[in-house]
Amino acid sequence: MSVIFGLLACGATAYRDAALADSDDIRFLLAEELLQKPWPLNSDLNSDLTPLETGNWVVLCVRQECELCHELIDEHFADPSTTRSNERTAMFTAGADSWPFAIDRVAIDYEPDGTINWPHGEPFISSPAAFILREGKVVEAADGKNAIELIAKLF
Repeated sequence: MSVIFGLLACGATAYRDAALADSDDIRFLLAEELLQKPWPLNSDLNSDLTPLETGNWVVLCVRQECELCHELIDEHFADPSTTRSNERTAMFTAGADSWPFAIDRVAIDYEPDGTINWPHGEPFISSPAAFILREGKVVEAADGKNAIELIAKLF
């Protein structure tokens, strides 16, 4: 009887782990964990994010109330359409269960191009966060003060 109970418990655990692995529910957006992985905020969440799946991108995740975020934007994106050659920008504003985003504009106050709705609550993200994408894959990433250093190195 105990062997059967043990097998059932192992089976239930394996099923739960497989279901979580297949889940589209994003819980964390951390720089270190996303390196060399596909960018998770893509067309599966909003079709307007399809362009991020190809080409070269600088993606920022900021919060309205974050002083470091304001510093980063004021210092390196005084012109909201600032880009490097052959590279585009995207910005997501965290801080609620709905994240507005802008393509090719980086500013604290902006008219969003779209939103991502988080039905299970927004993922944890340290802000500011900067992600460098090449063909939809995160090739460099940093958060907090390291994000400011990464952007300073680029611009």
